[in-house]
This record gives sequence, structure tokens and C-alpha cells, in this order.
Amino acid sequence: MVSSFASFSIVHLIVLLNLSSLVTAFLAPGKPHALHRLQTTRQNLFGDMFEQAGPLGKGITVAQVSVCVSSPSILPTLNLIASSNSGTTPSALSRLASETCLSLLRLEDSWVSASSRYTHFSTSQAGKAESEYNLWSTKLASKYEKEYPVSSGGAGEEGGGLVVATLLLEMQGDKTIFQDAGRSYGQTKDVLSSIAADVKVDGGRLVNAVEVFWCPGDVGEILEKRDVLLDFPELIDL
Repeated sequence: MVSSFASFSIVHLIVLLNLSSLVTAFLAPGKPHALHRLQTTRQNLFGDMFEQAGPLGKGITVAQVSVCVSSPSILPTLNLIASSNSGTTPSALSRLASETCLSLLRLEDSWVSASSRYTHFSTSQAGKAESEYNLWSTKLASKYEKEYPVSSGGAGEEGGGLVVATLLLEMQGDKTIFQDAGRSYGQTKDVLSSIAADVKVDGGRLVNAVEVFWCPGDVGEILEKRDVLLDFPELIDL
């Protein structure tokens, strides 16, 4: 049986806006699939953006989008996206979010279910937005730590099993489309396309934080429909 940490993958990149310039990077011990990057920057770089409408509108939005696909071949793609965008710059944050959305869009024919939710905060509620993001992140991390049965042939080799991927992000503005993923193929496509495009605006500097979660964490594990129904009841069948 593999370690409980080996059955999920998390990329965690956070921009903290209230501390002095400092960059810390580390690989969490005991979590072979968890790579964390922390960047802090000075408040005065963002103060004006929070006080007036920017390219994507006003305020701050915390959003979560999940998609279940019937194509385990996406697992190496997600690993590659994570390892290729593990930096601390705004462009790395935006690429992580955009490329994750694009990889899911390319598998539209394999979509099984999806869901999304979001909360918008005014410009004076930056602290509340960060707290909300951290709360959602903690809940997702707990959910994605579950083990799944290992197939002797491997899900990737046999072509069986499902994959659930979740994108969690905090970004400035209120114009990005987040609502109603899972209600239809078209609405799910609109959400993923809007995120993929908007995170690149202004060189990615409107993105405050991004995390990508997926399971199973290894191509040898099998995630079946009953597992998805039990562990991800929020997903809506497409």
C-alpha cells in the first residue's frame, strides 16, 4: 500500500500581500507529490489595484473549479504542468492555472462531471478573501489525501479509471466567469476558457494564489465512479 500522501498531488503557490519582500521555496518532507512555493511582496505594489477597478473589474474573487475526466492519460500532463511552473513569479502562477484549464479543455470528450463555486469580496475585504482561500485549501487537501486501490496492470496501461482535478485560485476582479461549471458542456467550457484567458491579463499580476489538486496521484491507482460519488458529491454529471 502506498503512503496516504502519495495518492494526491498538490501544487501550492501563494502570494501574501502584507509582508516585506522574501522568497522561500521548499519541498515538503514526506509528501513526494507536494511542491510548495511561497512568495511575499510589498503591500504598496497592490494597494492601488485593490482600491479601484482593474482590467478584470473590482474586488477579489476566490474560486474553485473541479472536473472529472475518464482519461487517466491526463496524469502525466498534470505532473508536467506542475513541475514546469513551480516558480514564484506572477507568470508562473498564471501559467499553472491557464495550462491546467487548457489540459482539461482538450479532454472535453472525456468529461464525466464538473462543478464550480466562487465568493467575491470587496476591495476592503482582502483579509477575508485570504482566509476563505485558506479554508477551502485546507478542506481540499484533506479530501485529496485519500488512498485508492492499486491495479496490477495500472490505470494508465489499462485505460480504466477516472481522474478528478480541482483548480483553486484567488485573483483580482469580478469579470472572470466562474459560475455553473457542470450545468452543461458549454457552461463548463466557458468557465475553463475564461480562467485560462483571464489569468494571463497584465502578465499574471492579477493572480494572488493558485493550487491544483488531482487524484489519483499515481497512474497505478484506480478511481472508480462510486469513489467519485462518495468523495466528490458536489460534481454534477455532464
